[in-house]
Amino acid sequence: MITDVWKYRGKSINMAGYTFSEYSYTRRITDELSLHISLKEDDFEEQLTDCYMDETTLPSGKVVLRRNNESIIGIYEGYASKSYFPMVANVRVLDTDGEVVTELYQGVNVSELAGGRIKIHDRQELISEVFANLREFIPASEGKIFDAA
Repeated sequence: MITDVWKYRGKSINMAGYTFSEYSYTRRITDELSLHISLKEDDFEEQLTDCYMDETTLPSGKVVLRRNNESIIGIYEGYASKSYFPMVANVRVLDTDGEVVTELYQGVNVSELAGGRIKIHDRQELISEVFANLREFIPASEGKIFDAA
């Protein structure tokens, strides 16, 4: 019975990663530039070890690491419910010829909202960073991109 539950959760996690990997967003910034955001799966298992191991001090004073099962279950249930799922956002600014002006890869947390809408948490910082990179390449006198940020 427990094995079936974990198999189900594993399938849900794989499906969440697949669903979010299909996400694509495009918006025109100016007549010459457009913003493109896509998501790629992050290897979230590498991030889990710090989340579910607790330090415990034994009566002898020795500190040992113990597994926190409740934390593990909470993490996987959150992932299976498509809530705060770790992904990598690829943010690109393209010119009219489709050439990349600036590009940014950053780890983000993503959730699925009602109606299948996808929310990228901390998206303001993500967009601000890509516009900061863009400002380095294009002086303010050359365009009105900075009003869009």
